[in-house]
Amino acid sequence: MTRNPSKRVPTRFRSWRKSELPVCEREYRDGDRMALAHAIAVCLKLGRAPPKWAADAYVAGYLDVMNYRADSWDHVFGPTTPKGKHVAVLRKQRRISFKVWSEVQQRHEAGAPLDDQLYEAVGQENGIGKTAVKEYFAAQKQAFERALPIIEREQSEAEKFSKDCNGQLEAAGRALEAGKPELARKLMNTVKRRLARYHGAGTPPKK
Repeated sequence: MTRNPSKRVPTRFRSWRKSELPVCEREYRDGDRMALAHAIAVCLKLGRAPPKWAADAYVAGYLDVMNYRADSWDHVFGPTTPKGKHVAVLRKQRRISFKVWSEVQQRHEAGAPLDDQLYEAVGQENGIGKTAVKEYFAAQKQAFERALPIIEREQSEAEKFSKDCNGQLEAAGRALEAGKPELARKLMNTVKRRLARYHGAGTPPKK
C-alpha cells in the first residue's frame, strides 16, 4: 500500500504532539542538538515532564555551562544558525518550505509528474528557483516519512486508550443502574487517573 504523507501527517512536521519526542531523541542522538530544545518545548507546551534522555542531556549541558566547561549555550542546544548558512536564507526557507512541498504534492497527486517543469512552475509562483523547490520538497518529504510510523503508532495507541476508557465509563453507568455507586465511583476514579497519566499531569490523589 502506498502511503500518502499529505493526508496522513499533521499540517506541520514540527508539531506539538507526543509523537515528536521519539523523533527528537533520534535526531539528538544523530548529532542535532537543537532537537533537545524542541523536545523541551514540546513537553512544556503539553504540560508534561521531559523524557529521561532529554532531562539527562539538559542537566549535563547545564552543569557544563554553570561550571565553565562550556563557553556558551550552543554547547547544549547547538548554534541557532548552522555554519555556512545565512539567517535571511533560513528564514525564507522556514517560511515557504512547507507551502512549496504542499503545492508540489497536490499537483503530483492531480497527475503532474515530479519533474523540472513542475518544480520550475511552483518555484516561479513562490519567487525561488526550481533547484530550491526540489531541495525543499525532498527535505519535507523525508521528514514526514520519518515521522509517519511514530504518528501512526500514537494514533493507534490513542484509539485503544479511548476504547478502554469508554468501556470503563459504560461499566460505571451499568454499576449505577444496578445500585452499586461505590463500584461506579471506583471505575470513574480509575478513568480519571488514566487520563491524567495519559496527558502527562501525573496521578491525582485517591479519594
